[in-house]
Amino acid sequence: MTASGPFAQAVSLACTGLPSGASCNFQPSNSVDPTSGDPVTVTLTISTSSNTTAGTFTVTISGSVTNGPSRTQNLSLTVTKDYAIAISNPSLMAYENANATYDGTLTSLNGYSSPVNLSCGPGAPPLCTVAPATVTPTASGAPFAVTVSSSQCGQYNFNIVAKGTDSVSTSHQYAVTFTSNSIAPPDYTLEITNPSLSAPINTSATFNGTLTASQCYASPVNLSCGSGAPPTCKASPASVTPTVAGAPFTVTVSSSKIQNYGFSISSVGTDPLAIQHVALVSFNSTAASGFGFSLTNSSGAESIKAGQTATYGLQVAPTAGTFPDVVTLTYADCPTLSVCSLTPTQVDAGKAATAVTLTIQTSAPVVASGQSSRLFCVLWLMLPGLAMIFAGGVRHSCRRGTVLVGCWALLLTLLSTLSACGGGLQGGSTAAAEPGTPAGTYTVVVTGAMNNAPGLPTKSVSVSLTVK
Repeated sequence: MTASGPFAQAVSLACTGLPSGASCNFQPSNSVDPTSGDPVTVTLTISTSSNTTAGTFTVTISGSVTNGPSRTQNLSLTVTKDYAIAISNPSLMAYENANATYDGTLTSLNGYSSPVNLSCGPGAPPLCTVAPATVTPTASGAPFAVTVSSSQCGQYNFNIVAKGTDSVSTSHQYAVTFTSNSIAPPDYTLEITNPSLSAPINTSATFNGTLTASQCYASPVNLSCGSGAPPTCKASPASVTPTVAGAPFTVTVSSSKIQNYGFSISSVGTDPLAIQHVALVSFNSTAASGFGFSLTNSSGAESIKAGQTATYGLQVAPTAGTFPDVVTLTYADCPTLSVCSLTPTQVDAGKAATAVTLTIQTSAPVVASGQSSRLFCVLWLMLPGLAMIFAGGVRHSCRRGTVLVGCWALLLTLLSTLSACGGGLQGGSTAAAEPGTPAGTYTVVVTGAMNNAPGLPTKSVSVSLTVK
């Protein structure tokens, strides 16, 4: 409202032509003081009651000044027929399979008299029935009831929907909540739909699982692989909150070894009781088709003297990835009077390219000792016999006593000689000769075999040794 010129008086506002049951209100007031430099903004609000007559009306807004001029402006007001929906108990709770009932009313506004169809909106519990399903609103409020129930626990947030049969299908809805509880303690179930899997080494396989809530369980559950699981075993997501419909998850496994794994997938809830469940599964890691490996000699031919050691560097390597099974290493054709050894003697499953050392220890010839003294001892052993012959030849020319003395002297000489020759009657102590590793060129064969893998893959490599 704006004044012109020197106008500076209070203006009284009023409205006329309202339908029965309607009223008007001016804000900030029904009396304002506009000036040419300070206009006043006025808001008009027209309110109707439930019994206001529907129709289109001309409402006149008037502004008047005491003993002064007045001004008017006409507005058009249309009052439509309508109704209101109300629920006196919008939040309900019941145990599983037990009923709960919402109490509602449909109130006619402005003479609304068309039947209204009632229903349950999306998200309602499995059982949601309106009685009666069609209600004609009244000025005092026409009652209806909505009965709900669920065989599973959970909270349901939904709307009770009203749709009029009038020409414009006047619609309203009212938001309600229903909670279904269980008498039994909260719990959940763990299920793996494909508990037995198989895949080639270094290839992934996936278990599919579901966590289903029962008895109102609503806590996050942590998933993990139990003991005996393959080297790679990962749940995704690692934490899942079970739902009534079933919350899905996966567990991905793989192994670089040929092995059958029997283990469990475990779930532990974050609830106060830490409820735990396990599902037994198996995974068979098989050999990849066409798997191969190589066994190579990185050293050249060796030439040594007998008694020395030759060392060869070998390598055993898979054609791709790692070994799915143990590779056993052996050698053949080790040189005569020599000792051969491999380090290591096997390459474990899961290993990649591995260095192997072949060692050949030859032996030197040993010369026998004491040969020159044997002839001397033999001659000394013969000497007592010759002396006795001599004594017998002179027995007639010597007195008996003299012969006896000579015999005793010869016996002592014999004992002394036997002792000097290495122990007398107990045998000699001379060493026998050892020839050592014979001179020549030798070929030693090293073989690697995967004895447990399909097809028994085997590789061999030769090394050359010359002994001088």
